[in-house]
Amino acid sequence: MGIKSNGMPGNIFTPVDVGTLALAEIRACRDERAQTISTGWAALDKTIRPLRPGKLCVVQAYTSNYKTGFMTHWARRLAQNIVETDAKDRIVVYVSWEDTVEDMGIFDLAHMTSLDVSDIVDGHVTDAAVSKLEVAAFKRGALPEWVIGDTVGRGSKRPRMTMTHIENCLDWVRDNMSFKPVAIFLDYLTLIAPEKTGAWGDNNRRNDITELTYRCRDLGMAAGCPVILGAQSNRTTNDRAWKAPQKWDALESSAIEQYADTMISLWLPATTEMLSDPPRKLKGPDGTPTDLDVTPELLILSVNKQKKGAAGGWYALHVDHTCNEIYPMEKEQAESVPWEAPRF
Repeated sequence: MGIKSNGMPGNIFTPVDVGTLALAEIRACRDERAQTISTGWAALDKTIRPLRPGKLCVVQAYTSNYKTGFMTHWARRLAQNIVETDAKDRIVVYVSWEDTVEDMGIFDLAHMTSLDVSDIVDGHVTDAAVSKLEVAAFKRGALPEWVIGDTVGRGSKRPRMTMTHIENCLDWVRDNMSFKPVAIFLDYLTLIAPEKTGAWGDNNRRNDITELTYRCRDLGMAAGCPVILGAQSNRTTNDRAWKAPQKWDALESSAIEQYADTMISLWLPATTEMLSDPPRKLKGPDGTPTDLDVTPELLILSVNKQKKGAAGGWYALHVDHTCNEIYPMEKEQAESVPWEAPRF
């Protein structure tokens, strides 16, 4: 139990404390330097409220529906913006149980060079392309996005990636490097190692997920930044005509829905709908055909939950799978919309 300097337990607040803290938060909300993050797309930011410190945003999708791709793209955009705003003491932290550090780095270099990531990992790159990748690797070294994860061929026993281990890593970065994260990405919930060995598959797995979700939310409060958490949806979403996951579709536990401040979901229609030439039109939630073609590049984003904000809308995005680029369906419109910086 945390103890205040006057001996009072740390979770007790007097009426004066409540008023003082509330007023400080109100002033922080008005302060243009207050730390918030947004998607950077004007259409989405009209609906998705900026994420403030301590808030938990869940990015939910069924397997192979670009959950990791969306999160890595978002993290990279935030890191690029830190460079543009010259916030030298700020970083983005990406924690991955899904991919190795090498895989994530290759994704970044493919994006920086506009080279096809499949060609890179298959070894089908020319000497000229390798030179471009070397330049990109140098630029990646200046991008303030830190990764916590596993690497190939470490040569020693790797530490268990529990939430306690992640908290210790973040403490080290803060205490030894004096960096403060603007956002922490956790990819993803059902792969996080439980604290006790052998917990996977036992009767307490639902309790494990509840505890892990709480720890993810608490991590944002302790670090003073938003946490973006990837979560798997169950396969029943594929039994519906409109297959975008809903907030109650999160796998394993309803605690995910309960603890999240914001929930968005992703659906790649090409993974569930038949592709054709010419492309067929995507049917909307009401069954009426839209003007959207079902192509491998179409990504549907739904806003499933927002505390103190509207929910229920959905948006069409375009994905370039070769280099992890995402933008609204009308790319020309996206290019004309300025990126709105996180406010520090």
